Amino acid sequence: MRRSSPDWAKGPVRPALSKRRLWLFRLVAATLVPLLLLGALELALRVAGLGYPTSFFLPSKINGEDFYVTNDRFGFRFFPPAIARTPFALRMAAHKPAGTYRIFLFGESAAQGDPDPTFGVGRYLEALLRARFPGTDFEVVCTAMTAINSHAILPIARECRRRDGDLWIVYMGNNEIVGPFGAGTVFGPQAPRLWVIRASLAAKATRIGQLLEQLAGQAGASAAAQKSWGGLSMFKDHQVRFDAPSRQRAYENFAGNLEDILRAARSAGVPVILSTVASNLKDCAPFASLHKPAFSGDEQSVWEHIYQAGIAAQAAGDHRKALKAFSEAAAVDSEFAELQFRLGVCELALTNLAEAKRDFEMARDYDALGFRADGPINRIIKQAAGRHAQSGVCLADAAAALAAASPFGITGEELFYEHVHLNFDGNYRLARLFAEQVAARLYQSEPGGMGFGAELRPAVGGVALGPLPRLAGQLQPRVGAAIHRAAQRCSAGENVHGQTHRAWRGDESGGPGAGQEGLSGSGGVRARRSLIARQLRAIPG
Repeated sequence: MRRSSPDWAKGPVRPALSKRRLWLFRLVAATLVPLLLLGALELALRVAGLGYPTSFFLPSKINGEDFYVTNDRFGFRFFPPAIARTPFALRMAAHKPAGTYRIFLFGESAAQGDPDPTFGVGRYLEALLRARFPGTDFEVVCTAMTAINSHAILPIARECRRRDGDLWIVYMGNNEIVGPFGAGTVFGPQAPRLWVIRASLAAKATRIGQLLEQLAGQAGASAAAQKSWGGLSMFKDHQVRFDAPSRQRAYENFAGNLEDILRAARSAGVPVILSTVASNLKDCAPFASLHKPAFSGDEQSVWEHIYQAGIAAQAAGDHRKALKAFSEAAAVDSEFAELQFRLGVCELALTNLAEAKRDFEMARDYDALGFRADGPINRIIKQAAGRHAQSGVCLADAAAALAAASPFGITGEELFYEHVHLNFDGNYRLARLFAEQVAARLYQSEPGGMGFGAELRPAVGGVALGPLPRLAGQLQPRVGAAIHRAAQRCSAGENVHGQTHRAWRGDESGGPGAGQEGLSGSGGVRARRSLIARQLRAIPG
């Protein structure tokens, strides 16, 4: 008979894993192993050179010196690759030279200086500051891009925390409705929740996410089928009411992104000039109009009859009669953006300036194609500036300043090429506003007291933009392209509404808009060429 070994000879007894520890072990294994596999795949894709960098700046060595240059694929996370926008080419010293005051300018195409960034607000600002304070080397780094919005500007700002900035200027808000993740965008999902947007952008920052997006596009599951850039006309089938839930969500997303931009500046210890955004009110009719919800057939018939009577009176030059008809139509449905614009035209012709400005602003806010920063956007900007006033943020009210510099106190074609892009004089006036704020921060003075007067304008040209007599000649080759692009933008509004800006203004009447040829339709190119030619002739020298 076999004898069993004594207990002491069997070795130490291992206690059985508790159920709790066993489940914890399984959870760690189930989480860690996939993460390790994903990490290995991400590393392999990067080593293989697949995908693209997502930072705004890329390091570069030029003539043996370290610089940062713009990443021409930065826009791939926000646009389909076929129509992705690219930053304006620039280089910036990786190590800021001694005696340099570096200003970062954030925004979209209006801040960039479209149609010609070399004569945008950033260049004017740099020239003004250098001319006024020759002992300091001012460097204005313009990170603005065409078609982007706050969803793209936030990661740029976070990156600029590490780029030795002395001051940030934020002039953004025009593309919140139609840009990436906006309520009327054509580039992908429309106004998702902010956390969804950020999760999507974080995924696209990985090579795995980029590979999956590329495979989805090849399989025909791409979110956007647009193969070429079509300008404003791309958006005509994506009209959004002013009170649509998706539009309100876009405003909330803008507020959240702006808050995080200001937090990024505070964490870097950088002061901020936060600006409202100006737009063309007087000479840019709404791009699309929608009637109020639940607009019955009978109501629409009555409204249309009154409205057409007003149009006829306006065309005949009887603004008082037209105003009466449009006011009656507004009692039936006041939410039609074009109606508000016509009300503004009539009020202006009758010199009721306060009422005209109110109507033009309502026309902009009711516009179903939100290409302009509207009232809610500027209110969000002002509120954010007020909340952060004690942490280095000051407000520059560009909308008010440019209105004050405009005839009748209403912004129009005197300062704008079309809906939002500033002409030479508009960019100069905006730069003066910013220059006063910069000087006030540097020298603890009140804005407006540092001598940035109109008499400095010739010096600006001589210091930074070349001798002014040569400037007009340098610009002439670019004018044709600028005219064509500006006319295309205005024509997009005509294509949506089927009418020209001239007809909206009723210029035949001889009122305040008389003699100003429409900027869309067959006369649009001629009008734009004439307008730019007048600006060129106005340059001193």
